[in-house]
Amino acid sequence: MAEQALLAALMAGAVLKAHRTLDGAKIHKLHDPNQPPLVIDARLVRQLERKALIQSNMKFPASTYLLTEQGSRVARENLAVNAGPLVVRSGW
Repeated sequence: MAEQALLAALMAGAVLKAHRTLDGAKIHKLHDPNQPPLVIDARLVRQLERKALIQSNMKFPASTYLLTEQGSRVARENLAVNAGPLVVRSGW
């Protein structure tokens, strides 16, 4: 799944989670109510984090990633998506 497709899925209401296995490995999965969970490459998740487009809530054992304000803006501008999901607002 490419960067823009993941942003579009998050804007459409899908949920990105990082699940920890018993041995401590982290597996990223995109949860969409209309289909089975999809494994997402960790490199893609890190790339979006580095660009400050998503942010983790850092919960254990399954953290959830939310779009940042910038991520939501990029998704709306580049993908012509008008609906909005939950967004992380930083600096409060």
